[in-house]
Amino acid sequence: MNVLDQQIQQSTDWLIKASKTLNLKLDFSLHSMRYLDNLIDAQFEGGQPIVGGLMEHETGPKLFAIASYLGQVVLQHTPGTRWVTNDEDPEGERNIKIVSARGVEMFPFQRVLKRIYSTPEEEGLYEYVLKAVQSEMKQTSGENTQAQKSASWWKTLLGKR
Repeated sequence: MNVLDQQIQQSTDWLIKASKTLNLKLDFSLHSMRYLDNLIDAQFEGGQPIVGGLMEHETGPKLFAIASYLGQVVLQHTPGTRWVTNDEDPEGERNIKIVSARGVEMFPFQRVLKRIYSTPEEEGLYEYVLKAVQSEMKQTSGENTQAQKSASWWKTLLGKR
């Protein structure tokens, strides 16, 4: 196991343990992503941690933990999906990705960064993960049409065909 793979597991474990003190139920369910959306909404304003908030210090490692958890949720709900990491990449934490059995790529850390700059009305982590899992499950179960097969992965995730 390489260093980033170990960090993903350790960060996920840390987040689950820390979430218990906040009464957040992080159980790898799709719904658990709503708790992280709420946490981000409460702890960030305009992309910056709220002064005196839980994310004010050590923000990067905490965001990495959220991204790691996001990826683990997707992995648990989409068979054949795996982490792809590169310890040689100087931006390795930012560029961690998960790849589905069909080759669809998701970048959890980049999505978490995008989320902290969005408003509560915009698509949250829950919607993002839900669409990804539903799309992947339809594709792997054979329910897709030829048009869906040829659509760009991001169009499929966003429902734009």
